[in-house]
Amino acid sequence: MLRFNRIQLEVLSVIAQQVLTIQQAKARRAERFLFEGTDLPLKMTCCPFITMNPGYAGRAELPDNLKVLFRTVAMMVPDYAMIGEILLYSMGYTDAKAMAVKIVTTYKLCSEQLSSQSHYDYGMRAVMAVLRAAGNLKRAEGDLPEDVLVLRSIIDVNLPKFLSPDVPLFEGITSDLYPGVKMPVPDREAMRGAFESSCKDRNLQPTPYFWDKVVQIYDMMVVRHGFMIVGMPFSGKTSAWKVLADSLGELHSKYPDDSRWTNVVPFIMNPKSVTMGQLYGQFDPVSTEWTDGVLAINYRNAATSKVGGVDDRKWVLLDGPVDAIWIENMNTVLDDNKKLCLMSGEIIAMSDVMSMIFEPMDLLVASPATVSRCGMVYMEPEQLGWQPILDSWLKMWKAVKVPSKPTEGGEAGQGSGSEATATLEEPARGEECHTDDFALSDEEVERLRVLFHWLVEPCMCLVRRSLKEVSPTVDSGLLKSLLNLLTCFLRDSIPNSKADLEAPRMKMIECGFLFALTWSVGVTVGGGGRARFSEFLRALIKDVACLEQAPYGGVQTLLAMRKWTPPPKMGLRFELNIPEEGEIYDYCFRPQDNGRWLSWLETLDGDFTIAPKTPFSEILVPTVCTAQISFLLLTMLPRGYRPLIVGPTGTGKSVCAAKCLAKELSPDKFKPLSLGFSAKTSANMTQEIIDGQLSKRRKGVFGPPIGKQAIIMIDDLNMPEVETYGAQPPIELLRQLVDSGGYYDLKEKSWVKVVDTVMMCAMGPPGGGRNPTTPRFLGHFGCLSFNEFDDDTLTLIFRTIVDHTIDDQFPGDVRNARNCVVEATLKTYREAMLNLLPTPSKSHYTFNLRDFSRVISGVLLCEPKDVVDRSTLARLWTHEALRVFADRLTDEADRNWFV
Repeated sequence: MLRFNRIQLEVLSVIAQQVLTIQQAKARRAERFLFEGTDLPLKMTCCPFITMNPGYAGRAELPDNLKVLFRTVAMMVPDYAMIGEILLYSMGYTDAKAMAVKIVTTYKLCSEQLSSQSHYDYGMRAVMAVLRAAGNLKRAEGDLPEDVLVLRSIIDVNLPKFLSPDVPLFEGITSDLYPGVKMPVPDREAMRGAFESSCKDRNLQPTPYFWDKVVQIYDMMVVRHGFMIVGMPFSGKTSAWKVLADSLGELHSKYPDDSRWTNVVPFIMNPKSVTMGQLYGQFDPVSTEWTDGVLAINYRNAATSKVGGVDDRKWVLLDGPVDAIWIENMNTVLDDNKKLCLMSGEIIAMSDVMSMIFEPMDLLVASPATVSRCGMVYMEPEQLGWQPILDSWLKMWKAVKVPSKPTEGGEAGQGSGSEATATLEEPARGEECHTDDFALSDEEVERLRVLFHWLVEPCMCLVRRSLKEVSPTVDSGLLKSLLNLLTCFLRDSIPNSKADLEAPRMKMIECGFLFALTWSVGVTVGGGGRARFSEFLRALIKDVACLEQAPYGGVQTLLAMRKWTPPPKMGLRFELNIPEEGEIYDYCFRPQDNGRWLSWLETLDGDFTIAPKTPFSEILVPTVCTAQISFLLLTMLPRGYRPLIVGPTGTGKSVCAAKCLAKELSPDKFKPLSLGFSAKTSANMTQEIIDGQLSKRRKGVFGPPIGKQAIIMIDDLNMPEVETYGAQPPIELLRQLVDSGGYYDLKEKSWVKVVDTVMMCAMGPPGGGRNPTTPRFLGHFGCLSFNEFDDDTLTLIFRTIVDHTIDDQFPGDVRNARNCVVEATLKTYREAMLNLLPTPSKSHYTFNLRDFSRVISGVLLCEPKDVVDRSTLARLWTHEALRVFADRLTDEADRNWFV
């Protein structure tokens, strides 16, 4: 029994009793014995053997009553050099002994000198991967010197997994062990041409780093039947394998007789968006009937070529977190057995054209047994940078039109399983090529390049070094948000015809860029950080020499590390400057108002009134913050871009979003769908709620009524509890919906495509029951932050509500005292926040704006006949304040202080 200690502890105790029964029967030399109530014949030759890897995640400690039944045999570390020597001789190498020693020495030096990473492995399986690669090269290019073949094998197998700081060290080790050996440059002209063509079709940039990674993935696919593409968001993992698949298909069409090039059929799934039973299969607890899981069905389809041609490559791609539980069931697939063993007893063998590909963000909780079985390709967003994203965007908006590629609705994307032939489709809605008449001239493109070079990198460095974000972001994610907002501005605000407003067009583009920069790169910082960001951006616009000032020393250091230099055209200045008063966040650029900057205060409705009998929880008093967020939501949602609203509890995130969806968007074009998360929300619950609010268009396709776009509003996004190994299944389901445009049906296990939808989310900062959310999901959203309200804003909001409720029906002295209710509540709230701080014994001493709101709402429940004078109102307010604040206090001294 292999990997015996993967069995749960309570099951091990039962097995111990069963093994003891067998051993006792053998000791009696019985011909038959009673086993679990069944009379069975006994063969004296029966003897259980177990293997186990002790000491890491996913493994249980054997109970004492089981340990005594087995004799311990310790396995020593084998002589890698001797094994390598024998295998190299068998592959035709004449100097096998020296080559084997060099391979083992390379790994020994790497383990000692390179950094320690969760995806690095230098064990026997790593050595075997190099030996297999050396054997393949010997058969393909046997005329080359043996040391060249072995060195190339070591580099091909190991270089893809190293972080950029470790690459020079690795190259130094190989140059010392193989002095004077020069690697021949492989002929990849055909593949390079197909790669560039695929990048052009997908509007991607064929940078040298991206090309190297695509080649490494291909080489890894040839050497290993199972490998992982690991990296943080925006490192190009998904784009790399998609471009490789496109390239192989294009080369196959050109050279159909060349076995190296074949079409690719991917089977994509997220292992954490379903349960373990739904992934591999499970028995029905009532009928004991076996039901196949998503992976079992896709794996069988790939192995039997049920989908795609017999010679097509089948990629079973698991795009999601890797932990020590579900991945362990893949061990028999990833090792030399190449078989998937299901609990039903079925064993599915892997075909020669299959590859198991995993696409996780990291391997922090993966077991060493899994890491050693897989090849690794590590991709770093820092190496790719955000410049290729900008280049692709500018290319899309140049005067040369890009032909449209319409898809059916919103976030159409990848299918999986039986829909595998449709997995390589166009980008999601909001990222598609533009098809309208607007285009940028060469002069405008060059002006935008200078603006991006001039302002974006310094602002990002300021955010990274000097400011605190309400939600963590990455540079490429911030740039993507900037480009999305700028796209909306260009499409909605800039005249299409050059004859219309030709003179101010450049000014509008410049100011549109500044507005988009402010509400993308600068929107994630907290309230105090916004003042610093505004001050920095104003200074940078006036003179780039401001970076040499003392307050920005950290920014200048980071810019130097990123090798940033001021753009050569520093004579450029904004022709339409933002007003000097206040912060840049206080203004909105309005092209329709003769291209001027307008204060957000001027956009507020001066005649705001609260409708009679409006529930207190649904009252939304317009403020500058709500005006800003509403404007941005109405800018992003119709274009299919996904907003994420982040802010402290009680700042009105959900109410503002609900009002925008219900009242600002046309019900003839949009259908809002609301979903609130809690700690116990599961992926299956989430999927059932979404399914229940969408309509079936045809088999395998769901969406809103035809002609409408569904907006799925997820409230309290980061509330679902984190599993033992860090995953949040509901978030993974949503990420699969955004990435692939659908999910698997829970009953049929077939792919369901969700069309004409866009998602928006709201959440509070992590802490207090809220958990950090995977960056892979957050990278799909543009962050919009609600900051903590200042005293003036709070007074404005609650005075408006109190004035509306305590109206002319109340006595005059009560109306005169209504402002005192707000002022007293505000002072009490601020004092409680300052003095009643949470401690380990008083962890519930946390106060937010909901407490402020509860006091006011409690006071406003009064009727005119009950509040006859000022003193009655004071007693009522005192009662509500005591109930909200004092009833939470457990310490007598705290209660006395509060009173």
